[in-house]
Amino acid sequence: MKKLNELTKKRSIIKYLALIIGTACLFLTFVTPTRVVMIGSIYGDYMVLALSAMGVILSIISLKKELRKFLPILSLILSLSYPILVALWLILFFLG
Repeated sequence: MKKLNELTKKRSIIKYLALIIGTACLFLTFVTPTRVVMIGSIYGDYMVLALSAMGVILSIISLKKELRKFLPILSLILSLSYPILVALWLILFFLG
């Protein structure tokens, strides 16, 4: 019984860590006062890209292990905010 409880705690930590990283990616990508993406410095882009990769990996791991899949799907969408921004930017650039 104790091992099952420890595994459940570890899964929930991964799920909430992915959600926190996804929220940070969203704020660093779209919210103007905290925006570090596409402002002229490549370091902000690399930082958000690394956070996005970590968030996607943790979201996929928690999607495979969790029964309730709402928070992992939400964290996956939030973690993909930088690629979504790039796709929107390219669409608007070419069709614009």
